[in-house]
Amino acid sequence: MLLLPSETINGFFAAAGERFAEGTALMERGHGGGAIYLFGYVAELVLKAAAYRQFGYGVATAIKAEDRKAVEDLMKQESLAPKGPHDILKWAKWLVLKCGSLTGTAYTQEFGIAVETRADLIDRWWSPSLRYHVVRVALLDTLVVQSAARWFLDESDHL
Repeated sequence: MLLLPSETINGFFAAAGERFAEGTALMERGHGGGAIYLFGYVAELVLKAAAYRQFGYGVATAIKAEDRKAVEDLMKQESLAPKGPHDILKWAKWLVLKCGSLTGTAYTQEFGIAVETRADLIDRWWSPSLRYHVVRVALLDTLVVQSAARWFLDESDHL
């Protein structure tokens, strides 16, 4: 049995980097559907890490099931309840909405729009259910999703 380490902010960021590299390798081999599947997880991991960081979790603090539930309950209070645990667009909207009240420093309007725009772009193509289907995607569309995922990685320190 494979033992997985505890989920942590550092772990989320490390996994996001690996998923990006794996997605890029798939894209370069003509597997756009698989690449988009992994690029979606890049955005999800970065957004979730940013949310936990805003809540004051240390980078190596274990994130437990009750922590995930508490964050989702707060999202529900803001009428931003995710459709499920992988709702990238709702995680992005919640971060933009709550950043100022949680950290004391809100995103600039321009940055908030950038967060939501890129999450929306990925959300148009990505779904966890991609893993169950053969999906053919044009290279240009895959590159657009890759670019949005790369933006989340590059801006992760600012989220």
